[in-house]
Amino acid sequence: MTMKEIVQYARWKSPLSCEAATARTRVISSPRVNIKSGRAFFTETQLDGRITLMEITHDGLVEVLPPSYSMSSKTDEYGHTAFDVLSDDRLIFSNKDGTVCVLDPNDSSITVLAAHPLLRYSGFAANMTSQWVLGIEEDRTHGSPKRIRNRLVAIHADSGQVSILTRTAEFYSSPNFSYDGTKIAWVEWNDLSQPFDAAQLYTALWDPRGLISNIELIAGHERESVAEPRWSPDGSLFFCKEEGEHRQLFRVQPGASVAAQIRAPCLENAEIGGIHLFEGSRTYAPLSERHLVASVARYGVCQLVCIDLATGACGILAGPDAMCLIRRDAVARLSESSALVIATGTRSTVALYEVDIYTPDAGKVIRTSTDAVHPQTLLPSLERMTIQPTGAPLRTMHGCLWMPRNPNSIAPVGDFPALIISFFTSRGFACFTVDPTGSSGGYGMTYRRKVFGQWGIIDADDLAECARHLIQTGLVKHDGVGVIGCGAGGYTALQALVRYPSMFAGGACISGISDLKRFHYTTDKRESVLASALVSASDDARRDCVYRERSPLFYADRIQAPVLLIHGKTNTIVSIEQARLMADALHKSGSEAKLVEITGDEHIFSAPASAALCLEEEEQWWRQTLL
Repeated sequence: MTMKEIVQYARWKSPLSCEAATARTRVISSPRVNIKSGRAFFTETQLDGRITLMEITHDGLVEVLPPSYSMSSKTDEYGHTAFDVLSDDRLIFSNKDGTVCVLDPNDSSITVLAAHPLLRYSGFAANMTSQWVLGIEEDRTHGSPKRIRNRLVAIHADSGQVSILTRTAEFYSSPNFSYDGTKIAWVEWNDLSQPFDAAQLYTALWDPRGLISNIELIAGHERESVAEPRWSPDGSLFFCKEEGEHRQLFRVQPGASVAAQIRAPCLENAEIGGIHLFEGSRTYAPLSERHLVASVARYGVCQLVCIDLATGACGILAGPDAMCLIRRDAVARLSESSALVIATGTRSTVALYEVDIYTPDAGKVIRTSTDAVHPQTLLPSLERMTIQPTGAPLRTMHGCLWMPRNPNSIAPVGDFPALIISFFTSRGFACFTVDPTGSSGGYGMTYRRKVFGQWGIIDADDLAECARHLIQTGLVKHDGVGVIGCGAGGYTALQALVRYPSMFAGGACISGISDLKRFHYTTDKRESVLASALVSASDDARRDCVYRERSPLFYADRIQAPVLLIHGKTNTIVSIEQARLMADALHKSGSEAKLVEITGDEHIFSAPASAALCLEEEEQWWRQTLL
């Protein structure tokens, strides 16, 4: 029996170093399969942040992209759906320099199809009967975010011809061909109509000359949330749409004029289909006329299921230990009975799985996000929590709690762990992740819509209410609560520090926003439009006034807790100026602040070295401020 060392929380010795947690990690995404040949591919990041392409073969994984290339689209600055597989197994992709290229995986030869400094491409979807590929073209000729134009286009993979199919909407998403190549489907929305509430799904007949006809509106007639159109091998078109509180699954069968809802027990009081501001969500896949594999979300937890379309019966394909979070570009049809799925579990790291609907327990792990093997005894148990706040408005909040766990350490009697949102529990910290008001992920339409008009207020209040609950229930120490967030979450963290100065002992803001007006005029068009919608002002003058009222930069003197700011120098979503101005304002008000600028990285720290530096800074900061 191993004797445990009695050590104060947050001072535990952990065998998991920052380097071990990041140096051998990779981001896995975008599984793709040629339905004719069966060849399968996916993307993953390398140690230097480069995104490469891997092929799944019988002999193992093979990297097919030459080292001088990186599969990366910069549309809307994030970039999504950067490749697809052509009918002849070649791959079309967007390179890091903005060029559109075709790769032959057999010899790694590359042909440049399109190269224009002001045009960016993503959303690739190949026609399995020809060399045409659908895509989204982003035109930055006029420079400013407000004047960026998006178009739905078709690109010929041999000639490089680009044919504009439609340009009437502000934004496009999820274009794809039917299996027989005769029809296309896509989602679009306009400036003030975010995809969360007013997207429209269209179909059209495809002309092999690069044209479309007979455009038909399928869904989105009455300000509906529509997402993830997918064609089935039998010619049916599936899509997800909010029906009442939750987004549900619908199907238009061949020859039918209206969509019918798919009813299944696993879809009750749950949501299917990812809906995001940015293009590229794939969370379900029709396998055949009979079966469909899907990630179904309920109160922030995903479940992989197989739906029998004939009977409505549901089968659970994986438990939460292996799969509890499946999102973004994560699911692809492999065969009539199997799918490729990227998921993470409560006790497992992110991995790419091959899942067979008839033998789900025999699921095959194809690739994990890390080569490091961590003892199961270091992995904490997840506890879902529902919290009723003491303040107005009346609402229910949701989150996940991970308490400290280390097989070699135990805290003294009467000691409580500090609370850090998103950090290592093996060091003796508790971690509570909040799905604040406005979150999607199975909470329903009402919960999601509550943040509109209240951004920067109700979400910041949620953080404080959750911290108060954990303190009052005796789970964490009253003077050891830290708050941390990234991007919009970083903004929420700063707002929480402004609105509740005595609640938090420390704060950290990663790639976060401090000045909403500055953000509105300097970020990408989609982010700018969303920010305006979230404050819901009646006109531009009122909007700018609200922006100032809810910008932490102008209330830095209210913040009492020390603040750590970490920001990428080349961040094009939230400029480095946001962090620099906030640091200066905090220093001028007499508050303690530290600014760490990450060289060579952007909004999301994709390079392991950047992620390791971020973790090191966080750990030092929390030990300094929470103990």
